Order: sequence, then structure tokens, then C-alpha cells
Amino acid sequence: AGSLIAPWQPNGVHCSPRLRARRVAELAASLAGVDAFVDDDLAEIDFGSAEGLTFEEAKRAGVEIDLLGGPPESAPFRDGETWRAFAERIDAAADRIEHYGLRIAVVAHGGTVRSLISHWLGLPDNAAWRFAVPNASVATLTLWDGTGTLRTFGFEPTESGGADTSASAALFGSR
Repeated sequence: AGSLIAPWQPNGVHCSPRLRARRVAELAASLAGVDAFVDDDLAEIDFGSAEGLTFEEAKRAGVEIDLLGGPPESAPFRDGETWRAFAERIDAAADRIEHYGLRIAVVAHGGTVRSLISHWLGLPDNAAWRFAVPNASVATLTLWDGTGTLRTFGFEPTESGGADTSASAALFGSR
């Protein structure tokens, strides 16, 4: 994914602090000749007791899962981050990122990318889980004063391209 971001010539590459996203962001930034910015608010939602488990493993372990956005004070995964806390964190990151420049790349995780897209499209927070964000996929939006237009969504690099399939990227252009 890093080699797909660099030709887009972003002003900078913002990323989650998690290693899999940082590696892709640092590669993209290096190839593009720009800085990579680690933003703690771009981390994936805290999965609580489901952290590190696949969906099936979490279900077998008896973890209660609500991916369709229950009440804001509830957590999608028992004892994890609440919907409200996650949305507030992503909104704060979005507000900082959108003022960075005309071409902004974000390398993050599926839930984070979903939430950023929902934020900029003006959708309710619980709409985020309606987007399927495969690993190493790319979405592009154009932003006007904090409001976005979805331009492309779900581009998936082929494995033969040698893409790192552990993080997704969202590329944002503002006017």
C-alpha cells in the first residue's frame, strides 16, 4: 500500500501508532519525500476482551459483539472502547488532519477508515460499519470545508504487487 500512496504525492502521511500502519506510512512518506505523522487518535477502536482475536474466536470466547452501532455509551466489544469515545477520538483526528494540506494520506485500520469516511460524509457515527474496508484497500475523498465527497472506494492492490496487506489507506484531497 505504501508504494500506491507515494505516486499520489501527498503533503504528508498521517497514521495510527500501531506498527502495521506506521510501517506502511513510513514507506509511503519516504517514497513521496514527505513526513509521516503518528497520531494516537487514529488507532483502531479498543476491542477490549476481543483484542487480538478473530471475529470467530471472539464469538467462541463468549465476547458480546455489537458492530451495528448500539447506543453511543455501549461498546461494540465487551469492556472495550465505547462508540462515543471512539467517534470523538476520530472526529478530533479528522479536524486536525483536514487542515494539513491539499493532499493528505491517512494509513490506519478498518474501523478508523470507516469512521473517518462517515465523519467527512456527514453520516451518523453508526453508519461507519456499513462500509467494508478490506486490508490494504484505498479510498479517496475530496474535502470542502470539512465536508467530503467520496471519489473512489475499496481499491484493493493485488498480492502480486507486493503490497503490505495489514493496513488500509484513505487519501484525502481538499479544495
